[in-house]
Amino acid sequence: MEYGDFSDNLEIFLNAQYTMKTGSLKDGLQIIEALRRRIIASGEIKSNRWLLPVLDVFLSQDEPVLS
Repeated sequence: MEYGDFSDNLEIFLNAQYTMKTGSLKDGLQIIEALRRRIIASGEIKSNRWLLPVLDVFLSQDEPVLS
């Protein structure tokens, strides 16, 4: 899985949500957890500011809301 700028990271998050919607909740959550770790490690500013809080809220829910 490639990680990069905000656009790349957002695409990964959206794909993970789609993965969860279409039947693999566990796989989608693993992708999101890996993405979160990578954003923190990379220090990519826009992802840290805008996407990381979304990931944190998403992962803190008992049942993720898949819109």
